[in-house]
Parts: sequence; C-alpha cells; structure tokens
Amino acid sequence: MLQFLDVKLVVSPILCWECGRQSLKPVLPADSCHSKTVKSGIIRSLSANALKRSCSHHVTSAVHGQMDQLAHARYRDSQITSGLLSSLFRCCVATEKRRDEPRPIRVVVPFFHLVSNNLKSVAMKLNVRLLFSNDFRLDRLTPFSSQPFSCKNHRTTFIPCQKNVVYAIPMACGFRYVGQTSRCVND
Repeated sequence: MLQFLDVKLVVSPILCWECGRQSLKPVLPADSCHSKTVKSGIIRSLSANALKRSCSHHVTSAVHGQMDQLAHARYRDSQITSGLLSSLFRCCVATEKRRDEPRPIRVVVPFFHLVSNNLKSVAMKLNVRLLFSNDFRLDRLTPFSSQPFSCKNHRTTFIPCQKNVVYAIPMACGFRYVGQTSRCVND
C-alpha cells in the first residue's frame, strides 16, 4: 500500500486506488460558526471525491472512510446521508447525461466581420458548435517578423509619419508622460 496526499494505491493482483482524506488535518467541525451551506458543501465534496475518484473495487471503503471522518467531526447522520445521497444522485445523473446526450457537431469556418456572429447564433439553435479560423498568424503579432512599416495616406498629416514613434505628453504637475507606439501618430 502506498499513499500520496489523498490517493491510496493498493497493490493486489491488480493495481487499485482509493481516494479519501486521511491527512493529519481534521475536517471542519460541525459546531463551527460556518454556514449550513459551507458544511453541506464539505459533506458533498468529500463523498463525491470518494465516489468519483476511487476505483470500483474500493468505492465502499472510501465512502466509509469519509463518513467516519465526518462522524468524528460530530456531523449528524441526517446531514451525512443527505450529502451522500445528493452526491450519489449527481454522479449517476452525470454519467447518464454523458451517455444519452449526443455531442454537438463542430464546424470550422473562416471569420467574416458582418456574417459570422449571425451564423453562430443560427448554428447554436441547431446544436452545431461553430469555430472560426483566424487569418492572424504569429508573424503578424510579433514585431521581429512583421511586415515592413507602410503608412497609409492620411487626409491631414500633422507630423511626418515614422515607425516606432517615441512621444512625450506634458502634464499639469510638471512631469511628462513618455511612451512608444508602433502605430503612426497620425492615425
């Protein structure tokens, strides 16, 4: 047997695992000042971890271990059973939904500015997941491999167009805001 954090590995003819909180730190006591929601969340998370993360051979011992910890922390039996039943119900319903629910179809289309969002809303109604391909590649995002600077023709050019402009804006307090931009200042 080998234990690491909350997972216990048991080597028998096959390798099995059991998930449970057997650490030195105890569970939050039932008579603490926390709300009922916090306490029921603790019960549900402990029981759900024991149910979902344990191997099928050791589920019962994992659940019993978690329930013993909760009883040691003075939780009432009614609280423990209701938390266990809710996590058991959620676990069973989640597996049934995964089996019964068909996966949505995925379609990749190019992004067009005025058409794409309308197309996506129609596709969602038909249970089709629409993904957009983007024409922006990594070379356009990095300054090292981007295309050479070409400035567009401005209607009114305030200053001569430059690449990587360094500018200083004076402030009322006497300081200056110094910045740098790769865009043209006339934009």
